[in-house]
This record gives sequence, C-alpha cells and structure tokens, in this order.
Amino acid sequence: MGRITRRLSIAFLLALFLPGVFAADMAILQLIEGRVQVKRLGRNEWEPMISARSQLNIGDQVRTSSRAKAVLIMPDRSKIELGPSSLFVVDALAEDNYSFKLNLGRLKAFASKLMSRRFAVMTPTAVAAVRGTEFTVDVDRKGISRIELFSGLLAVSDNKGNEMMLRPGERIEVTHEMMGAPGQGQKSSKNPASLKDVAKKEVASDMTKEQVQAAAAQEMKLAEYQLGKAMIDAFGQRVRLEEYVFKPAPDQAKFVALNERDDRFDYFYYLGTFNKELPSDVGKALLQLGGGMTLPDYYLTGYESYRSNTTDNMKELASGGHLVDLGPAGTGEAAQAFDANQGKTISLVSGDHYYKTFFDSYALSVNGNNKITLDASALSLSGSGDFKGRVQSLAHEDASWRYAGGGVFTEVKGPGDYNGDMHFAINNTFNDGTFLNYSMYMVRDDGSLLNLKDFNNVSSGEKLKELMMSWNYEEVTTATEFQGRKIDLSVDPKIFIQMGQANVQ
Repeated sequence: MGRITRRLSIAFLLALFLPGVFAADMAILQLIEGRVQVKRLGRNEWEPMISARSQLNIGDQVRTSSRAKAVLIMPDRSKIELGPSSLFVVDALAEDNYSFKLNLGRLKAFASKLMSRRFAVMTPTAVAAVRGTEFTVDVDRKGISRIELFSGLLAVSDNKGNEMMLRPGERIEVTHEMMGAPGQGQKSSKNPASLKDVAKKEVASDMTKEQVQAAAAQEMKLAEYQLGKAMIDAFGQRVRLEEYVFKPAPDQAKFVALNERDDRFDYFYYLGTFNKELPSDVGKALLQLGGGMTLPDYYLTGYESYRSNTTDNMKELASGGHLVDLGPAGTGEAAQAFDANQGKTISLVSGDHYYKTFFDSYALSVNGNNKITLDASALSLSGSGDFKGRVQSLAHEDASWRYAGGGVFTEVKGPGDYNGDMHFAINNTFNDGTFLNYSMYMVRDDGSLLNLKDFNNVSSGEKLKELMMSWNYEEVTTATEFQGRKIDLSVDPKIFIQMGQANVQ
C-alpha cells in the first residue's frame, strides 16, 4: 500500500511524467520595414528577406539595415523586436531554452507570461537572463551593453561572473571591464538585490496564506520553470493556479504549486535532494527519477513534501536514498518495469537490469500524527559493486512498512467505477480506526473530466502531446484529523512537459 499511495500522490508527479523531449521549436521572423538579411547556419552568403515571413533555426543570423525593423516570434508567443543596424544570432530554440546573441544594435524582448523557460540574451559583455516579461538591450560598436527592464525581473551577469537582479524601471551598463560604471548604473535602485538575497525566504510548512504568497513571490524570481493560469476544477470552482520549479541549493530542486479559490487557499511543495550537484537544466536530472534499465547519473537521496489548506497538513519525509537493481540480474523480483528512457513497459529477461531509488527511512504524517513509516536501515542486506552492500528487494521494502494501529485496509477505484471518467480513488482505513483518502481527477480547464474514450488509440505522437496539454491533475485529500475539511490541489502537467518529463513522442 505504501508504494501505491505515494506513487499516486502529487509528490510523485515528477515520476509519473516520464522522459521524452519534444522537437526543437522553430521561430518565425517577420519583416516590418527596411532591408533585412539572413545567413543560414553552414552558409557564407547573406540572403535578403523576400517574403514577409521566414523560418529561423538554431545558428541562423539576422542583420538589419539602418532603417529596418523585424520581429522574431516564438511558438509560446514570446517575441523579440529587432531595431535598425543590428546583428543577431539564434543560439538555442529548445523547449526549455530560448537563447539569442545580440552582437550589435538594439532589441526589445517580450517573454511569455504563460510558461517561463530559460530565456537569455547574450552580448559581448553581458548575459540578460529573463525572469520578467519586457526589456531592451543595446550594444554599441565597442561591445558596451545597456540593458533596461520595464516589467518583471531580469538577472544580468558580466564576463567576470558578477550578477545583479534588475527590477522594473531599472537599467544598467556593462563594459568589458565592469558592471555599472560610475554615473551609468541603475536608474532607480540604490540597493540592488542579489540572487542569494532573493532566495532567503522560502515557502515552508505552517505558513499563513499571506506568508506563502510573499515567500512564493521571492522564489518565483529564481524559477527556472513557471506557469500561471485560471481554470475550473472538478467541482465547478474557479482556481487561480501558480506553479514553479527552482534550485534552492546546487543539489536540490523544489516544485511549488499554489491554488487560490474564492473561499480557500491550498499549497504544495516538493523539495528533492540529489546525490550530486544538479545540471544547469534541472529537468535533465528530474527525468531520471522514474528509474530505468541504465544506471542514472542523478537520483534522490532524500525528499520532503508538504501540502496544506493553512489549517490542515500532510507531510512526507524520506532519507537514505540509494540505487537498487530490481532486475533478474539483481534480486530477480521484477519481471516487468516501465523504462523511462524507452517510454514504455518492458518485460525483463535474464541479464537485464532495472535501477530504482529506495529509501532507508520514510514517514507520512497528517496534522502531526504518523500514519505510515518505513525504517529499512537495520536490515541485513547483501550486495556488491556500485551498491556497496545496500541492495534491497521489493519484499524487503514491503516487510518494513508500518501503519497506524499496526495495519491498513486499502480500497482502490478507477475509471471503471466512474463510467469511464478519469477519476481515481485510494481509500485507506488504518487499524486505529482513522482514515486517509485521496480522490484524483484528470480535468480540463473548463472543469470537464477526461474519459477513457479520449485515450482510444492514442498512445504516442502529436495526438498524445495535444491530449496531455489539455488537462490538469486535481487531488483531494481527506483524513480523520481534518474533521470534515479537505486539501484540494490542482497541478497543470504542462510544467513537467516543459521540463521534458512527459514521454509523448
């Protein structure tokens, strides 16, 4: 029961959305006026724009004449306005990374508010990493960069590793020698905020609505991925949803979801600690959490999850994370497994390996009362090689779980019990007479539920991608300790898809 409960909870959404990367985005260059030329990657000639629209790919260059203007439009509706006498390069157009170079001239950028990815503009002297929505960059013939922010936040760094956060209405000049030369610094801020200062206040447990929102406002300034929207939940209530992912420490990733309705406020966070420092794109590490047939580079050594309606709460803590080989070449107890790298369930044969993370310690509590615990640290287990005597089996794990009152009865329901609607339920009744129940829904933005019929003959490709982009995951938690109240959380999976977490190819 322990594995089922945790696998279907929001805390394990990161494992549910398994790896797969969408095709790289393509940007469209629109000619506004004047003469604009394009040099394609691998070619030596500049080609004039004849038509009003032209597709740009990674490595393509654009230059504008002294009286020309052009607009570059990305699929998420982000855009860059190129000014006269500009030299511009498309550096990256991936799902999780938009990167451009401005070697000369002027541009104005508008980053999409719907989904925040890495969106950076590089110059000969600076890097402007977008955490906001609207800014300009000017580069003169000496390579001096002048950057001004109109809305949102913008992290600006120079070639020496110095970094500064700009707020709306601020501007900064970056030369080859320094950032913010005397008399040419910021327009309105006397106390610029560093990234470390911004990260000091974090969303944590036992916080009021106002405290959570204030802390989230600080964390979102550092978010690598961010999504915000309004939707209708499975019960017909309007929900304002905010969610984001960032790294509070080099070896940590944190996911936060905020739900605000007219009559309630619910929030959730998941903080995972990994075996080593994470890569610059945290999604590359998160996509390995589901396990697979090859030994992962990154795995969890511990995690903490917390959900609350600001009155009630449920908390999970896990530590002692280590890799285990559950394939026939290991313990021989796993005959089938979902391979994250292949994106499908496979049958394991003799000689195959299947690697997964197990924890020595786990605890789930409701309003401070322990409901489920695991302590496997004292088990005498065999093993060798990379696992250093810490090979665990499924049987070992099952034997180590402890439940309130000494046992638990679990009832699981699915779409077959709800006329095919994508509604799931896990009802846990513990031997001490208490209960902990989950109701889970796959719901569209308009509040309607997906149905099994929606998935007929849809298992991969663009149709699955389109389907997955159309729904939200809603999970309602109830417990004896809540005294009739609930924790009601909705999450939009697009943020995980954005990180390459969903296998939809």
